[in-house]
This record gives sequence, C-alpha cells and structure tokens, in this order.
Amino acid sequence: MDNKIAQNDEILALESIYDEKMFLVDRERKNPRGWFVAHTSVPRSLCLVCNRDGKQEEIQINYLPPVILHFELVAKYPSTSPPAFLLSASWLTLKQLSNLCSHLEHLWKQNGGEVVLFQWTQFLQEETLTFLGINRCLDITSLMTWKPKKVYNIDGDKRHMLRNFNESEDAGTRKASEPGSTSYKQFQCMKKEKYVVDQNQGRKTHCDHYSHEEDISKVNVRTCQTRQVFKPKTTRGQLEFDQRAVLEKKSGERLLSYLIEYNQYKLQETFDNEWHFCKVCLCEKQGRECMTFFTCKHIFCKDCIRSFFEIQIQDGKVRFLSCPEDGCLSQALPTQVKDLVSPELYSHYDRILLNSTLESMSDIIYCPRQYCQFPVMLEADCNMATCPSCSFVFCVYCKMVYHGISPCQLRLEEKKEIFEKYLKAVGKQKQDMEVRYGRKTLQTLVDNTLSEKWIDINSKKCPHCNTSIEKRDGCNKMTCWKCSTYFCWLCMSRLSSTSPYLHFNDLTSPCFDQLFQGIFNPADEDDWEFGQFL
Repeated sequence: MDNKIAQNDEILALESIYDEKMFLVDRERKNPRGWFVAHTSVPRSLCLVCNRDGKQEEIQINYLPPVILHFELVAKYPSTSPPAFLLSASWLTLKQLSNLCSHLEHLWKQNGGEVVLFQWTQFLQEETLTFLGINRCLDITSLMTWKPKKVYNIDGDKRHMLRNFNESEDAGTRKASEPGSTSYKQFQCMKKEKYVVDQNQGRKTHCDHYSHEEDISKVNVRTCQTRQVFKPKTTRGQLEFDQRAVLEKKSGERLLSYLIEYNQYKLQETFDNEWHFCKVCLCEKQGRECMTFFTCKHIFCKDCIRSFFEIQIQDGKVRFLSCPEDGCLSQALPTQVKDLVSPELYSHYDRILLNSTLESMSDIIYCPRQYCQFPVMLEADCNMATCPSCSFVFCVYCKMVYHGISPCQLRLEEKKEIFEKYLKAVGKQKQDMEVRYGRKTLQTLVDNTLSEKWIDINSKKCPHCNTSIEKRDGCNKMTCWKCSTYFCWLCMSRLSSTSPYLHFNDLTSPCFDQLFQGIFNPADEDDWEFGQFL
C-alpha cells in the first residue's frame, strides 16, 4: 500500500477513535503533523515522593498530567521509517523519557513497516508507568532540584543563555490558565515553549511563559536561535539522552503544586460527571449538582442542602449546619455555605457565626454603647476596657465609664436592694433615686432583674457552658442550643455524645426509666376528668 494512503487511513481511524481534546492533526503541511495527549493509567496506591528541607513527603494522587506526543508523518512512513516525534512530560526524567522514545521506535520495528500510531497511543495511555517500573511511588526529588548549567544551540559553539520573562508577565498569563484542563486551547502543555539544550543533559524545555492558542497547529516553537533543530526526529541522535525526549521543566515548588492541582482538578471533574444518590430527595443526580461533606464524605444534592441551610440560618442556628446523615456530626465549611445560599443570607450567617464565636470566648466583651456593640478584647486582671471602634473607655464590671479605683456604682449586693426599694418608692423618693442613679439605669436594672428572676425560675444552666436552657416540652434528654452538649434535665449531668439515652436505661443511674418523667399527657387528664363523673 502507498505510504500516503496508509497515512490518510491511519489519521481517519484515529480521528474516529479520539476527539480533538486528545488527538489533532494538521493536514495542510506536506508531511502531516499532530499532537496526542496521552492520559496515563495511574494505580490507586500511587503516591508522589519528594524530599524537601531534608524531610521526605508522600502525597497520594489519582491522576497525573498527560504525556504529550508531537508527531510528524514523514514521506517514508510507514514502509521504511517510523514517524518523527517528540515526547514531552513534566513529571518524568530525561532518562525515563528516553526509554519511552526507544520503546516507541522498537514497537514500529516489531510491526514490520505497518502503521503504528494507534499502538503508540495505547502504550502511552495504558503501559507507561508499568514499562518504567513505577508501581507505588513516583519520586520527583531529582526534577524539583534540577537546574540547567550551560545552554548551547546544536549548530554552533556560541552560547545562548536563557532569557527569563518578567514575573509580572508570567503571573498575569498564569491567571488565564485553567489548572488541569485537558483541552488543547487550555492545557498548560499546549503553549509557546523555549527549548534549550544542556551540553551534558540533552534536550530540555523551560515552561515559564504560558500562551493558549486558538488553533493547535499555530503553536510556535520558541528557540534560542534555530527552530529547525527542534522539529520531530526519527532517530535517537548522539547525545547522552534521546533527542526526541523533551522535559517540560518547572521549578521545584511549582512542579509539586502543579501535580497536586492537576490531581484535584481531575478528581473534581470525575466527581462532577458521575451520578450520586441523595438520601434526602431519593434521586440520582450528577456530581456537579451535589455537595460532599469533607469529614464524612457523605453526598447530598445541592437543592436539598441549600433548603436545609436556609432554614437553619434563618432560625439563627448557624452552628447546626451539619451533615443530614443520621448520627453524623460533620460540619459544612463556610465556603460550601457561601456557594449554596444567597449573598444576603450568607452575610447574615457570617455575622451570627462571628457573634456566637465571640460570645463563647471568656476574654471578649461587647462595648456597652447601644449604637456600637463592638467586641472588645479584655486584658488579664484589668477592669478597664477600651473599645477600638468608638474609643469608649469603660468598666468591665458595671459597664459604665471607667471610674479608676472607685467602686462600681451598682454592685451585685446593692442591685437587689435598689431594685426592691425602687419598686416600692413613690413620689419624691422615686424622683430622688432617679436623680442619683439615673432613670435609665434604674429602668434597666428593673428589666434585667425581672428577666433574671424569670430565667432562674423557668430555666436551668447547661453543665458545660452555663447557658440558660428552657424546657418547653419533650423528653428529659436535653441539647444545649449554644454548645450542643447533651445533658439530663432531671439531674443536670452531662450525657454521652454518642449514646445519650444510655443514662436513662442504666439500672444504676438515678434517672433510670425516667426519660419521659414529668411530661404532661393530655390523654391522662381527660381520663382523670372523666373518672370524676363516674
């Protein structure tokens, strides 16, 4: 069969198998050129290994960036010559890339003059790691520490040092890139590259400048002086490493960050395309319509979780945005809440959460000015506080203007006496008290004292945070609204967070079989009233 016909048939077959995100060919050239993005199969137990600051780190990964095969179908292919090609990757050493290049050439020889591109693509996708002996660990320490020595062009002896781009240009271009994207227009490997040659190391690239092209056939190869030497090759060359092996060089920390970000991107992409069952609405939905609680990994659809969050936030229960799974205590992250609810509701949630957190801190007090109410940090063993918002200096005990070493105007013992005296006072006696203490101060004292009395009569203190709890109905197993502590309403002892009802089932417990003790049953009252007339 004629070489040209065989090449056209092979291209048509590959285009029917792979989409443009993986395989693309420029037919306008005399010798067709193209790219293939090989997503290598990664074993489940693979981990990245690197040595930083003398400490070895291991990071579990599920995906690796693809290996890029840039090929050119020369006139003698497939009858007497393999395709010319370049093989590039950021996470393989030049030695490993050279071994892959040699094996690709070996596969063509085995085929005996037949087309081989499909066999190459299958090998790069399915057998790359197995061929290189990478089973459990991928050590990238040498790639993170490698630095080029001297840069030469191949045709002459003149040295060409690599020109670095400005940091502002590099940073500005990276913002436009999407980490981990697999399309030719977005993937980081599809960019203008500067190929340089180390006199001892072979071919390398320096990837500091990203440029996403509208058409992959328009990607330009940037070199130090000559572009010809960086075209795909059919032979190994005379250097220590295969001249068809191209190392996409990134600095140490950037390489590690790139691999981690790509892995996270692919994990999210896989999750978004899978179907998941929501235990709330009992429907199957795609991952992009679902949310995962990071601690417990339970998955629910966003519509159900959004409704649940909105109800809890509107009721002021910002500390109860937990997983709906029965018995699960995993909390949603603030970023997850922000993605689901409206901006106005999230602001309300953020404000309540902040206030609730500040109130639980013993060294925080609010500014007593009604229009301010700014949280103020207290100093140890000091009765003076200064509001950073309105600069009001006040006493932390009586909440009045700071009075130095003078005693507070209203002490705890005095409050009860003044309260009772003010309630009984009439006429001039009442006016004299208002002049001395202030009418507003006395009215506040009356309101607070009455409130405290009502709270003391109708509530009990949480055994953990000392918050007042009122019981309206239900069993004697109580949950603190502030700290979520379980406790017994009868004996006020703290209950187990995992088995709170064991307290009422234990024979040795003073509250055994008294879970519903004291609950009013309307049916019992009806029976009693009916019995009075018998």
